[in-house]
Amino acid sequence: MNFSATGCTDLTGHPYFRVVMENNGKSIIRNLTVSQFIKVIGGSVEDEREYVRLKDDFFPKSAKATWFSDYQNFSCVWEVPAKVRLLILKTSLGEKHFHVPFPKLVFRITVKNGVITSKSCYAMKKGSDKLFNYPFANVSKDGSICMGNISARDIKKVSDFSDAFFSGVTNNDYYGDVGNGKVSVKFSQEQLLEKLSQQKTFPDSFLVEAEGRTLKRLCDQAPDKRNY
Repeated sequence: MNFSATGCTDLTGHPYFRVVMENNGKSIIRNLTVSQFIKVIGGSVEDEREYVRLKDDFFPKSAKATWFSDYQNFSCVWEVPAKVRLLILKTSLGEKHFHVPFPKLVFRITVKNGVITSKSCYAMKKGSDKLFNYPFANVSKDGSICMGNISARDIKKVSDFSDAFFSGVTNNDYYGDVGNGKVSVKFSQEQLLEKLSQQKTFPDSFLVEAEGRTLKRLCDQAPDKRNY
């Protein structure tokens, strides 16, 4: 087995090691905290799984910015492509299922001591650095995500959070009767979903700009700052 390590520093100044282990033509790549690295080189690299419980793809390939102290303390900004998805809407008559196009989205989460301390989501237009309001419910106009019916515990990789977000049940919280600035059209959320279910892509004209917010600012803001 070949073993190599490169010392790195994240955007907040935390040191860590990017370790590559090659065995029988296969490469295993891990980000290790300094203490984890010391334990590995002090023992057998065969036992690296005892010190690193997360997979190589912890940060998604679409990550735009990451801050890494250790696997219990990190922040990440990542994009999720536009796609037709299932959205479950809770109504007074029960749950209704809609397959609707979502715009391109960008998420940001910060985790401290294993607990998600902040989480946000915005929509994006192709070729633009500007951020737009998430067009459905469960997200406020400042981008903050209401976890309500969303379960995001025991994250094994960052994208587990957005997967959990999409699997949650949506109600009218942070949407209102006719959007209240979430979308440019004056539809109830149910009317919006019915209209979108007949389309293949989310209309850019429906998106409302999140005033003063950009992808660059979202990526540049340090994890301890709440005003993204």
